[in-house]
Formats: sequence, structure tokens, C-alpha cells
Amino acid sequence: MCGRKAIADSELWIRIHNMAYSMAFTEMATIPETVQAQYRLMATTLAERPGMSYNKTPPRLGVWLDYFVAERQDLKRATIQVYQQTGKRLVDHFGAERRIDRIDKVDAAAWHNTLPENLATRAKHARSAKSMFAYAVSLDLIPDNPFKNLRSNAPRKMAEWHYVSERDLHKILAACKTPGWRNFIALMRLGGLRRGEALRLEWGDINADVRTMLVKPEGYEGTKQRLRTVPVVPDLYDILQANHAGERVCDGVGPNNIDRDMRVILKHAGVEPWEKLCHTLRKNLESDWLAKFPPLDVASWLGHSLKVAYDHYHQTTAEVMARATMNCGKDCGK
Repeated sequence: MCGRKAIADSELWIRIHNMAYSMAFTEMATIPETVQAQYRLMATTLAERPGMSYNKTPPRLGVWLDYFVAERQDLKRATIQVYQQTGKRLVDHFGAERRIDRIDKVDAAAWHNTLPENLATRAKHARSAKSMFAYAVSLDLIPDNPFKNLRSNAPRKMAEWHYVSERDLHKILAACKTPGWRNFIALMRLGGLRRGEALRLEWGDINADVRTMLVKPEGYEGTKQRLRTVPVVPDLYDILQANHAGERVCDGVGPNNIDRDMRVILKHAGVEPWEKLCHTLRKNLESDWLAKFPPLDVASWLGHSLKVAYDHYHQTTAEVMARATMNCGKDCGK
């Protein structure tokens, strides 16, 4: 941090801390203006983050990254892997021995320019670096996050994913050889469940009286792991009732080779496969619901924020477009 060596004496740290509140810098009249500016910056920092005055030397980058990953075991394995990938890029650029307080915003921008040209990849690593250094700020190891100004919003993709129609869905369900597979596909397309959520769903989680299902968390914190109640629409209810078998709703469907097995089902159904087989079904359902129900409710049922819903899930369906064009009279557009 700027000027930290010059004021390393603990008594002076305390005096500057007190001066941050009174802003009485008269005792510094004989100190050069440039040094006074450093002192004022330190005083303001200490006023906002008093814990800074009691910390030891900030850790080196390699040590900090290892500590961060070890501390964040509440995160899912895939998220930890992203942090580790970003950490490797940071170490490759700055070196493991670089102290984290010796990385400034200019350094951060230079590192950002070394990332791959793919905008989504750059945004992903920028978000990870921000998070890792924001955690250091929260522990009073550094006064500011040098990565906080980096652009970290992934570019919004065009909503052009495949739409599985009701007709194709019936063909797919008819091609399923087991009740568990019919329930599995229906839960994603008509209930909006993630595939892991569908696999974990038990019959006791479905309330037939009020026609809702309770989606339980996997065990981690985050938007994907919040307990939520999802409506069971009539079509889904009928399918589940007709395929009530086994201990779990998706009995017989394992977590491995799901895409491979779904492609076999699609081939038997005479339906061309699409990208992201499971996730697309969930996206289709959200697009349908957003055309019928309040967006806030839909986001709650699907288990994410409104922003995520509009950025990554919403797609204008052919039904909505047809309804708009058919109702458009001669004065439309004027």
C-alpha cells in the first residue's frame, strides 16, 4: 500500500487513524505535501477499515490463492475449478511470490489484456479474480480490489436455442422405455427442474392435493441450492400419475451417460437432437411460463433471479409471435 513502510510504527498508525476523524493535520505541517497525501490516504483507509492497522504483511499471491480455495469449500467443485484456472493465470502473469498488495489496477488491466479473446472466457476469469481479491479486502488484507473495474459481464447470447414443441415432446415420451425416463424428461420440459434436481426428486416431495413439488437443495449455498416450491401443471401431473413406479420419481435414470441415452431416445422418436439436451428443455419451459405468468413468480419457481431469466432463459415463442401478428390490425405499427 502507498506509504505503508513510512508509517510502519504502530503509534503513528494509531495517530493517523484518529486524525481521519478530526482531519486535523496541523502536526504534519513540516512534512512534504506528497507524503501528507499518502498519510491522508492511509488515514481515510484506516477510518473505513480499522482492521488494516492490525494486520501483518499481506500474503504472497500463491499462498493467498491456495488459502482462498481451501476456505471456500462451500462452493461446488466446478466453481472451485474455475477459481483454480483463474489462479493459475494470475500466477503465470504475476508470479507466485508477488504480494497481493503489490498488484494495482494498472497491473490488473494488463493481466486482463493477456486473457483469451473470447469475451465469455475473459468475463469468467475477471469475475473470479474480482471475487478472490474482494475476499482479501473483506479480511482487511488489502484496502481495495484492483480487479473491481474489469468488465466481467458475459456478452448476452442471442436467444436462438431449439424449441421442443408439445408434439415432439409426446413423441419423445412415447419412445421412452421406462416410467423413470418419461418422468425425467417431463420434469425438465414441463416442470423446469435441473437434471440433478429431477434425479433427486422423491414421490414424497410431490403434494398431489395442491399439485406442487418441493425441490430440495443439493447441500451447497447459492441460487441453485435453495429450497423452492414448483407448481405441477396439469400435463405434468397426468404424466407423473401414469408413471408412478419405483422409489424415486426418475427411478432407473442414473447420473452418468444421460446425454448418450437421451440421444438414443430421440433417435427412436424420430426427433433431431439439439444442443444442451437437458438444459434446453428447462429453457423452453421458462419461455412458456414467462408468456403466461408474472416474471417474478416464474423466476422463483425456476430458482434464479429475474436478470438471469431474461439474459439466459427467455425466448419469444412461436405461439406468442403468432398471437401478436394475428391480432395486429391495419393500424399496427403506427
